[in-house]
Amino acid sequence: AALLPEARVAAVTALGAAMPLQQGSANIDLVLTGALVDALGDPAESVRRAAITALMGAKLAALAKADSGTLAGAFGYRPQAGDDKRAAALARWKEWLAAGGRW
Repeated sequence: AALLPEARVAAVTALGAAMPLQQGSANIDLVLTGALVDALGDPAESVRRAAITALMGAKLAALAKADSGTLAGAFGYRPQAGDDKRAAALARWKEWLAAGGRW
């Protein structure tokens, strides 16, 4: 049986909170980040919103540690967007992850 959206939101939120960042770098945990990127494709908007919030929170933390001074967007991802627009942005997230997930 599939988990209810509320349970998936809780799981995604916990994953986001568990993402350890390596000291002094913008590296991320690719396994946890991969699970969050996968959650961007969830059918429930509430789950997608929790996933992008967690990803962008990790990005801000990584940038602060790296002191890079730059912050790009979320690859155009909007949790409320239509399927086609979300799919295109999700593909960019997956490309980023496949390239090593460097901010």
